[in-house]
Amino acid sequence: MNGMMRYWRTLALFSCVLLCRDLTANIFYSTANADRNNTQNLTNSNVNAYQSTTYTFTRPSHELRGLFMLKDGFTINSGVTACWNAEGVVDGPMIFAATSSILTLSTSMRLGPKGQFATTDHKVTASANAFFLGGNDARLTTTMRNYSSLRINGSGYVFTIQPTSGGVNPGGEFFFTTPTDNTCRLNEMVLACGKGSARGAIFNSPTHISNSIILSAPPDGQYTKFGAGSSYSLTITGDVRIEGFGTRFDNGSRPITIGRNSMLSVGPGIALTGVSSLTMTDTTSVLHLDGCDFYVGSSGVQMNRGTLIFDGKVRILNINYGGDPLSPNTVMANGFVLGSGAGFAGQDVNVMVRGGASVIVAGAMHYNHA
Repeated sequence: MNGMMRYWRTLALFSCVLLCRDLTANIFYSTANADRNNTQNLTNSNVNAYQSTTYTFTRPSHELRGLFMLKDGFTINSGVTACWNAEGVVDGPMIFAATSSILTLSTSMRLGPKGQFATTDHKVTASANAFFLGGNDARLTTTMRNYSSLRINGSGYVFTIQPTSGGVNPGGEFFFTTPTDNTCRLNEMVLACGKGSARGAIFNSPTHISNSIILSAPPDGQYTKFGAGSSYSLTITGDVRIEGFGTRFDNGSRPITIGRNSMLSVGPGIALTGVSSLTMTDTTSVLHLDGCDFYVGSSGVQMNRGTLIFDGKVRILNINYGGDPLSPNTVMANGFVLGSGAGFAGQDVNVMVRGGASVIVAGAMHYNHA
């Protein structure tokens, strides 16, 4: 009797090991077959959890459910709305066959080491879900048209915005939204704008960036642009740094908000242009100018609270980009104003000039202490 019990325990243990090994090798298993009679699910009952060839969304409203590893990515045919309602990894290119191809994220989608955005415009409806970069860097070469609030979590990897079409200064549009209140949220990544491209990159949507490095890396004579007009806000949370020596980062006169316990750093050699509205959420918000050129917008810019840190050689330029530093704006109301002067608690700006730093001011700058 004891021998029989040992036999069954050994068999159960061996079966468990085989099962774990099988799950590890294939990564995911499929529950889609159980739903194959639902017309919104897979019509092909033979689709495996581990799909080694390109999966194609073919029906006008095509939903994918279950647990999957799409090893060679997927294609969304023309006129098809693909609904990702699955758990798993896409480890190949995501091909949108036409501008009428739409992807809806009912659950979040994780990209594997080879997961890439590819081909024509990407129309995405994401609700509260997100793309997760995992295992490698990703690249976007065409427009991402965001039909709802979209999140891309970078997991520390590089997300390269690499326009291949569009005009110059800058080129292709990315994260273009309809309507304009749809926010693109970019988290924990190196956002490489224009790297390896013949054009710069433009972002035309409200954008929320957290705990990331923005690498402005367009070719000579071009720049990175974050939209135009007051409808496109740029919100900073956590620690965000703009890098790219010798390049221009144009804010396009959009409002910048630096959140609570957050810091925006502008690195050496960057020309930050088009700054007309700068909101510091509270006294813990920090703007760190580290060896950069800070161009004040034509209507001026005012900081009412928080901390301003000067590092390295900083120039505050109250002129249009490319204008004559010897002919700046000298109207105080259109200058760089620090503090509200209203006498209210928490509406002063703390200014810190670090050792070895120098600040050159061309034009109007006013410390409006309460």
